[in-house]
Amino acid sequence: MRRNPDIALAQKLLGGWTPQVPLERGLEATIAYFRGLNGSRLTK
Repeated sequence: MRRNPDIALAQKLLGGWTPQVPLERGLEATIAYFRGLNGSRLTK
């Protein structure tokens, strides 16, 4: 099942904003970022 979020509110509040990064690439970058954090930064 794939989510299909409604971004209408973000577009309204941010003046026509649209996502620029494909979902898979964004998830990969997010996961890599959190894997790179050390444990002390996650608990603060």
